[in-house]
Amino acid sequence: MKFHGEIQDGKLLFPAWQWRLRNRHLRSLEGKKVVDDIREDHKPKTSQQMGYYHAVVLPTVHKQLVADGHEVMGVPISEDMTDKILKHQCAQFDWGKIMNKRDMSVKHASHFLDNCIRWANDMLNCRIPEPNGAEAKSVEGVQ
Repeated sequence: MKFHGEIQDGKLLFPAWQWRLRNRHLRSLEGKKVVDDIREDHKPKTSQQMGYYHAVVLPTVHKQLVADGHEVMGVPISEDMTDKILKHQCAQFDWGKIMNKRDMSVKHASHFLDNCIRWANDMLNCRIPEPNGAEAKSVEGVQ
């Protein structure tokens, strides 16, 4: 379960209703090993950010990788594999840990997209069209 609170004067504070729910949940776990994952609450990534990634960034990088002849065991690289490559190359935050896209905040997604654009330019000499630009509406060919 997730509980959203606030840190004040070094103490974790929850609304009263969450304390009751949290305590009930803790009692149900009596004697069991648990994990307490405290982290900063962030605004979740937007559908526009992930839409740009899936509609523009990912297909553009995939087309470039295929055009450059990249293969996996003699088979042209798939879009799914391209997604994994971008994730491993561009989604490293917090001590080098690779962040899953589903857990990204707006800030993380923005950095991820910037990293993807930079990586594509530096490693593939591939220019990613800008979001909301005329180029982004129709990604035709490979750079």
